[in-house]
Amino acid sequence: MPGTHKDERAIGGSMSSYGILQAQLIAQQKEAERRRRVQQQCMALAQAVEQKIQVLLSDPGLTTFLGGISALQEQAASARSLAAAKPDDALEQLQVVAGSVQELVTSAHSKRGCWSEEREQIHRQASLLLDRLRSITLESPAYRKKMEELVHHLEQASTTAMKSSDFHSLIQDVEETAQAIASLDEQESVRKLTVRHIVDLLSTRGFVVGQPKIRDDIVHLQAKMPSGKGVLLQIFSDAKIHFDFENYEGTACKDELDAILTKLETEGQIETCVEQFVWHNPDKIKKGSKDLPYGQTQKRYMK
Repeated sequence: MPGTHKDERAIGGSMSSYGILQAQLIAQQKEAERRRRVQQQCMALAQAVEQKIQVLLSDPGLTTFLGGISALQEQAASARSLAAAKPDDALEQLQVVAGSVQELVTSAHSKRGCWSEEREQIHRQASLLLDRLRSITLESPAYRKKMEELVHHLEQASTTAMKSSDFHSLIQDVEETAQAIASLDEQESVRKLTVRHIVDLLSTRGFVVGQPKIRDDIVHLQAKMPSGKGVLLQIFSDAKIHFDFENYEGTACKDELDAILTKLETEGQIETCVEQFVWHNPDKIKKGSKDLPYGQTQKRYMK
């Protein structure tokens, strides 16, 4: 493993190690997670389109301007049925249908209310983006709240008098923020999966695993064996993991880490890469031993 340490064969006695590793889903599982989220977005967008059509049909003042709406209903239903097998194709079709429905909505309201061209454009863009934002399925309550706040902000802005150029800038900012929120939510889902696999693996190896705790957006996990061996883990939102093995003899902590990582890759379908691996001996460090890298100046990653 990479890192700053001496030859493992030269290290004896009570030894421990700490360092950093990177964990991420393998490509196959990443793709499965992405497809699952696209399917959920398809269902939500299809529902939003169908609800919008029903609102149009229930307004007597708009029925005169709704030519072609039956065809759009059929297209939405067709795309919904395609979502399970081909979610990407279904989402693309639904976005086209959503755009056509929104054109119909804007045109109908404009003709009834004699809107200006600028107001038509703002209404059309805002409504389309709002549909997309509401269709994004998020699993973290914190990120769902952030998305709801973003939707509310756009709703307010779309009813406020503003220049078309200012609104275009707002649209771009909202889209970028929404993408960032969705990406962070996906990272959080991966982290939860990683934590769950780690807890299961440690348990099967005889560790008593404490309840995971979140502090400063970092998952803290502590596990101990009756023999006194222990491991402390910090799992960050970007899939970076700080680890600290304690009270192991010789290089046994490295063997423990190897076994855990192998099982993560084979059973959890999670790729890992050790970025840093450092030996330490708490007793010798306290005495300022020069037999270990950095002696008494050696720093610990764990908080």
